[in-house]
Amino acid sequence: METSCSILISVLGIVTLPVLASTNSTLTTTAEINDFLSQPTAHKATFHIKGVALNGQSDDLPRPTVIQDESGRAEVYLKHDQSVIVGDILDLAGFASTTQIQEHIERGVYATQATVCGHRQVAPIQKSIHSLDETGDDLSSISIDGIVVDIFKDEVDNRNTFLLLKDKSSILPVSYFGAKPISGLVNSRLRVTGIYHRTVSGIRKFSGP
Repeated sequence: METSCSILISVLGIVTLPVLASTNSTLTTTAEINDFLSQPTAHKATFHIKGVALNGQSDDLPRPTVIQDESGRAEVYLKHDQSVIVGDILDLAGFASTTQIQEHIERGVYATQATVCGHRQVAPIQKSIHSLDETGDDLSSISIDGIVVDIFKDEVDNRNTFLLLKDKSSILPVSYFGAKPISGLVNSRLRVTGIYHRTVSGIRKFSGP
């Protein structure tokens, strides 16, 4: 039996809120950045963090760089002319913002200053599809084996190809931007390495030229 309830809110006053409210404190860890981004209202904050890059950055494929420090991992957009490879240790400063766009909150972290101050080896974590932890493995560098059951082009960005990788009863979509032809790999067993994202926003945007 379904039940329903209604809530009546008595309006005592209406206050116009600022679109973007700034905070005075500087975020100093990726955990603080992620906590800030989880806020449901429009805000802006500066950050200054140091961590290791888990993926590369190049001019021909703009995308956020995943930075890992002792507190966790966060995605940071670097300047387009900033060249980064996996394992670079970066000192980053910039701003994080959550902006209200109609019914959607747009979240982003943007580095205005980036300095490579070292390098270390980063080894991906060997995982199976069914053992992925949506929270604990989010934005981590992983390596997974599986059988390719389907391959198809992205309808929004034709530079992107999706592979459906199967391991036992679990299927994982894999986004591939490489130049190597892969259309003939259906039914092949592959090992793929990259950044695991537990979810996508549901709002598709083309970021190419």
